[in-house]
Amino acid sequence: MLRPWLVVCLAVAPAPARAQPYDAYGLQLGWRCEADTFRGAAQLGLWSNESREFIGLVQYGLATNRVSDRFAGALQLGFYNDSWALFAHAQIGAINITRGQLAAGLQLGAVNSNTKVNMVLLQVGGLNHTERRHVGLVQLGLANWYRRGEFYGGVQLALMNYAEGGDNGFFGLAQIGVFNYFDPGVHGGLQIGAINVVRLRLVGIGQVGLLNGATTFTGLAQLGVINATIETMRGLQIGQLNWARNVYGAQIGIVNITRRLRGVQLGLLNLSRDGGLPVSLVLNIGW
Repeated sequence: MLRPWLVVCLAVAPAPARAQPYDAYGLQLGWRCEADTFRGAAQLGLWSNESREFIGLVQYGLATNRVSDRFAGALQLGFYNDSWALFAHAQIGAINITRGQLAAGLQLGAVNSNTKVNMVLLQVGGLNHTERRHVGLVQLGLANWYRRGEFYGGVQLALMNYAEGGDNGFFGLAQIGVFNYFDPGVHGGLQIGAINVVRLRLVGIGQVGLLNGATTFTGLAQLGVINATIETMRGLQIGQLNWARNVYGAQIGIVNITRRLRGVQLGLLNLSRDGGLPVSLVLNIGW
């Protein structure tokens, strides 16, 4: 059943359940606008909009916008935006939820939650939550939280960047925050924060912070007050206390500790069980 090109929804109270869904075209105006499929310029509900599929320019609802299947348009704007799949230039709201695939230029909200693959050039939020994979240029928030998720892109910036249970972890230029934790790994970039922790492997530029930790480190340098690598460190450790099980490179600090040294230790106290002297002052060389 088709509706005319201009649909005006005047009901203040929720309308009774319809026997059949209907389509709306052109421009839909009113307090609470509903459609099975909307195609046209704009769906403008003073309170809410609800449709199975939206193909148009703008969907604006003061309270809520709900699209149970697919949103394809320029802008979705409302306090609460909930879509299964969203393809838009921008999604702006206090709470933005996408349950399927998200592809957008900008996602702006106090809470952004995406449960599958999302591709966003710029994501800005108080809390950015991703269940699967995030691909984008910049992710900015108070907290970026990944559950079984991965980041592919440019820069991740927040007070806390936290990810657990993904297959790969972080692939990007830089991860900047007060607390950075990624499971299983960080690839290609730089971690900057007060506390930087990688549960398994870091392969990239390095870590800069008060406390830096990784299971394996392959990069330019760990630079901090305390640097710790549980297994093998390939690169430089520069700090007051440096510890690694296996060192292939150099440790520079006040106290340097390793079980296997294949490189140089430079510090006031250097300890090595395999390679160089067991205990040395200033300089220790192992091969």
